[in-house]
Amino acid sequence: MKILGLDPGVLNFGYAKVCVSTDKLDLLDFGTLSPPRSYSYSEKLFWLYQNLTKLVEDFKPDFLACEEYLPRVNPESSAKVAQAQALVHLASASFKIPLKTFHPSTWRSLLIGSATENLEALKERLKLFMSEETLEKLDEHALSALGISLSLALDMGLI
Repeated sequence: MKILGLDPGVLNFGYAKVCVSTDKLDLLDFGTLSPPRSYSYSEKLFWLYQNLTKLVEDFKPDFLACEEYLPRVNPESSAKVAQAQALVHLASASFKIPLKTFHPSTWRSLLIGSATENLEALKERLKLFMSEETLEKLDEHALSALGISLSLALDMGLI
């Protein structure tokens, strides 16, 4: 089963393409989409949507897994993350691909056993599935996207 994990954000939008088969997880590709800083806000959203749809078209995932936005003290930044997440919902509907969203505390608890652990704890857990060398190549956004992908696989009982 192919899963595209997504960590939405307007400035940094992490993704991880994984293939899950009988107790095995293969990381096929990962990265962070970052629109040019000089773009207007609308142009950044459009750029992200174009690149997200290209990821979906090229990978043809069976599922999308996405982090829900976490309401913060700053309503403006929360709204922006929610708008980036909306792009994932649009892609899900456009390509008719099921989408599962995970609250940050939910996917971290599934993987690490605690909602408050940091990314280093996530890396330690992911060493069960891939090499430390591979994990060191992921920035925090791609790492979160990978964690979200793995959470969906766990939630579905695939691994």
